[in-house]
Amino acid sequence: MSLELQKQKSQQNSSLEKGSKVSIVDTLKSLQMDASRKGREKLFDSLKAELGLPIDAKYDFSAQQNILLNNFLLEKVKNGLVLNQAIGENPAKVATKKTPQKETKSAEKIQSIQPESQRDIYAQLAIQAERAYLGNPYDTDPNGRDGLASIEGKQRGGNFKLRNNLTGEIFSSRKEPLTCTDLTMQGFRAAGITCFDNLKLGDAFSLRRVSNLEKTIKENPSQLVMIPVNQDFSRGKEITWRDKLHCQVGDAITTTIGDGSRHIGRVTEVDATGFPLKIIHSSGAMGVVETPFMNGESLGKDTRGKERFADFMGREKTRINYVIRPTQQAIALAAAKQKGSAA
Repeated sequence: MSLELQKQKSQQNSSLEKGSKVSIVDTLKSLQMDASRKGREKLFDSLKAELGLPIDAKYDFSAQQNILLNNFLLEKVKNGLVLNQAIGENPAKVATKKTPQKETKSAEKIQSIQPESQRDIYAQLAIQAERAYLGNPYDTDPNGRDGLASIEGKQRGGNFKLRNNLTGEIFSSRKEPLTCTDLTMQGFRAAGITCFDNLKLGDAFSLRRVSNLEKTIKENPSQLVMIPVNQDFSRGKEITWRDKLHCQVGDAITTTIGDGSRHIGRVTEVDATGFPLKIIHSSGAMGVVETPFMNGESLGKDTRGKERFADFMGREKTRINYVIRPTQQAIALAAAKQKGSAA
């Protein structure tokens, strides 16, 4: 190894040891790459596919995007890729090298959670953990309060008193009831996500609110990134924004329903364009189910007179807020977790 390459490797290792404390500018400089605003913007554009971002995503120089880009580069260095023009390759091209993927036939449905890559391992761990709860009821207590039946039931030794939000029927269950965030958190933790670990879940209205979960992710962007969608769904009307919703199996999606309530679920199936086809979620009307993303049959009106549907959208009008996707760091953690459990 030449003296120049030894120096370069030393600089990269130094950056890696500092981890997230190192800024994107420092990382790029240590890799002898263009650290200017224009250089960062070009690099971001060239890496959008590898980062799992929509093709129309723009680099806005935010702290969240800088951390995402920084962690991606450091992970590449850690895995032995030398991002340096001195090697004779364009650094952006080196950084975007991928494991060859099987081509998708036309617009056929994809249900790909076979662990052919680290990204697939993340999806498999999250989805399998959530599918273990299929059939469990939604967490609404006899008084119509969400999130309390599970707490009160655990205090009674696992005898959960619940209310059916469609019929108003009061019933008992030995299966643990879950809110939509409860279920999604099971998937995150099973896939090795640790950014929620220091938060207390005992309060039924803390992390179990979708808005608080989103806030936590924004404040801890090293493992999960939130991609804004902000598109409105009206049942029966043509979808004009299909090209703005690009998902991968294992992503989570957050929504705001017409009455202001929030919802979250995990993508289990997409078409060839990345548009979601199936979602696993804990529905207030159905409990833990895996349903179509939209266009489900009507379930009738609930106790509040609102029509419910057997799909993720659930109501007549719904706004899609964010796609929540793992970073390269989170994907690596999932692969390491699976490897450790198999050992």
